[in-house]
Amino acid sequence: DIITRYDGHVAVPALTYPIRFFSGGMLRPYKGLDALFDLFQLGNAPANARLIVAGRNDMEAVLPPCEKIEWHISGEILSEAEFFQCVRSSHFTILPYPRSLTSGMLLYSFSCGTPVIAPNYGHFKALITPSNGFLYDPQDPDGLAQAIEHACSIEAGRYERMRKNALETARAYPWQQSSKRLFSQSFSS
Repeated sequence: DIITRYDGHVAVPALTYPIRFFSGGMLRPYKGLDALFDLFQLGNAPANARLIVAGRNDMEAVLPPCEKIEWHISGEILSEAEFFQCVRSSHFTILPYPRSLTSGMLLYSFSCGTPVIAPNYGHFKALITPSNGFLYDPQDPDGLAQAIEHACSIEAGRYERMRKNALETARAYPWQQSSKRLFSQSFSS
């Protein structure tokens, strides 16, 4: 079953272990993925964390094997069905962007009921709250790792509330109005 941006509000998995994190789309250097990969490859991610990385690799780096990272890399952009399959099979989406102020993946993830982890700036801080995800300080070298640790230690009841709140956030931003509202919120604060 394909979830589109028009009919897509569905549930993600119940809180089970390992905790699955998704990051993907077009894999590009500006998205800060190297730091995320290093966290998992160097063993600095919690033992109960796994990372799903899917999409087209536009980075120059070779993506080495790692038991805590599930790679789904191709030379093509993910289809909508593949993208939603990855998001729906994850507990959290991670957007570790050090310089990007926007991401369509934020609302796509919320529309699947998937809480998001992202840096505390741009439209991320306008949409992500403790009720639907985790923000971290991008200037803190341990910020991303701490956010992942918090996600891995979350109680099941709180996680279920975060899922519901992520869906409610997505519903508050219809696709036709989202870019206008996000732009005004991102630059008004």
